Amino acid sequence: MTHWTDEALDDDADDQLDRKRFADRVAELIMRAADDGGSSVFGLISPWGSGKTTLINFVVDRVGGPWRVVHFTPWAASSIDGLMAEFFAAIVSALPPQGEARAKVLGYAKFVLPALGAIPVVGQAAKDTGDAVLNRLEQSKPWNEQFQEASDQLSKLQTPVLVVADDIDRLEAEELAAFLKAIRLLGRFPGVHYLLAYDQETLVDVLQGTGVAGSGSQRALAYLEKIVQYPLTVPPARRVHLERMLDSGVADVLRASGHRMDTEAARRFALAYEDLLAQTMTTVRTIQRFLAQARAYLPLLEPGEIDVVDLLLLTHLRMHFPNLYKELPGWRAELTGRFNPSRRQKSDRREEDWTERVRAVGVPEKLITPVENVLQSMFPAMGGATISRSVGSRGIHDPDYFGRYFSLGISDDDIADATVAQALMEAADGVDGRPSLRSLPSSVDLTKNLVVWEFVRRSICQMAWKNQRSFHLSNTLPG
Repeated sequence: MTHWTDEALDDDADDQLDRKRFADRVAELIMRAADDGGSSVFGLISPWGSGKTTLINFVVDRVGGPWRVVHFTPWAASSIDGLMAEFFAAIVSALPPQGEARAKVLGYAKFVLPALGAIPVVGQAAKDTGDAVLNRLEQSKPWNEQFQEASDQLSKLQTPVLVVADDIDRLEAEELAAFLKAIRLLGRFPGVHYLLAYDQETLVDVLQGTGVAGSGSQRALAYLEKIVQYPLTVPPARRVHLERMLDSGVADVLRASGHRMDTEAARRFALAYEDLLAQTMTTVRTIQRFLAQARAYLPLLEPGEIDVVDLLLLTHLRMHFPNLYKELPGWRAELTGRFNPSRRQKSDRREEDWTERVRAVGVPEKLITPVENVLQSMFPAMGGATISRSVGSRGIHDPDYFGRYFSLGISDDDIADATVAQALMEAADGVDGRPSLRSLPSSVDLTKNLVVWEFVRRSICQMAWKNQRSFHLSNTLPG
């Protein structure tokens, strides 16, 4: 995969979460409902980002035989009238274009939606119906008679219909109330069944803002139970599957960007996953979003210029804790262990104060310790780190490299390690008429001799000038 579009899967051959058996069972329950001759409502319940739409595709693919499947998108309508029009248009679209059943359902819809001018102009599902059909239908019969007539015609068809409505938790409170009322009171035609997908926690929150469910969550749940006869909670993605998805995704990102992760780096990433990432990346969407970010940012820095694990962890913090991420540059002195004397009074805080800082930027209480653990693995100067970070590892804890992780590049006051290495190689060999380090007397102590450091400084300056780069030598040469 080279990019992520958040598109649902259509083919279960691409499924990485082992959802085939669950899809088989849901499809079996739906098809059995046709034997009862009534109308049933099935609910697929799962949090946002867990793959409900993919599961719907798997279920629909398994519902065969005489079934007609139509998709209804309630949140695409711009008003309650439009939503109800789309609802009935979806049902009508599953019926034969010519016949009494279609005409009776259209007439019934016109009767129960007096505020609606015309059904056919709303949505793709209604494209093949017209005002002329509606206007020809008699409107004087009572609601129950029209419903019965439409039901009788649908029963004669012996063609079960499945109306699929995804993401109904996106609806506004009044829209959701109207939609659920339509299913319960207006759309329970024999042979017409419904498959609804939603996040129950969100749906209950929305229902509490309506008059039909009251202000309490228990009343909202009780109302929902009247609508959905078969609430089917989707089994959460197992950790082993999510870990496999993350591992293979990170490997692909590293391979494409040219970065590498050695054994020690892989251990650091695994510990961070245990501490924090496993608690924040619990759905397919959260993992794919993380991989998409890594895929976008890693190529901006050449291999060997940063510590890849630090960049991956910083990417995670930016996604899940944006307020914390914004504060990190301001904490640079404490995080890297390099204090500015003029600011010491402001930045000299106790180690235990980190907990309050993390809490103050809105990190949930249960995640404060895991977040601190990850930060300590990145910044040993915080104290409490269980992993040592060596000088020269190009980590974010090094003040000479800290800025690269936020600018996602080599800024004007920095110089790429590759450029420094090239300059030193040229200095060693005496390129372009410059004296060679190898020509110096063997008695010269290269680690202490200021002449040598001046020689190196000039070599680097000349190399930087060639590349039209500007940087601070204090970040490059020993103090």
